Amino acid sequence: MGFLADFREYTPGTTCVVGASCDDGLICTINDVYGANCTCAGTPLNDADGDGVCDENDLCSDTPVGEVVNTDGCSCSQLIVDDGDPCTVDDCVNGIVTHSCCRMATKTWTAFAMVADSCPEP
Repeated sequence: MGFLADFREYTPGTTCVVGASCDDGLICTINDVYGANCTCAGTPLNDADGDGVCDENDLCSDTPVGEVVNTDGCSCSQLIVDDGDPCTVDDCVNGIVTHSCCRMATKTWTAFAMVADSCPEP
């Protein structure tokens, strides 16, 4: 719902004008107007994978159904999460990739000596 629809819902006695401009709050619609039931709706733009990011702005087509995407239309399953640095902790939540420094240094015992990796202590 757009602002005016929310306003009417919580303000008894207000009315809408059918055909008047409004904002349905969806980025993949244009020409938003009030319909006969005072619901704000727009004309859908192309969003082939249904991720909420219009095709013209979508950098990752074919997003799997139900996966949350970032503003570029990419979900974690569509992104490279590992930065290749063994000392960082790589993560992805809702299409946002992060690389945190630093992973705890580890020490490994070999048959001859204790060997420490090169990661700095946090």
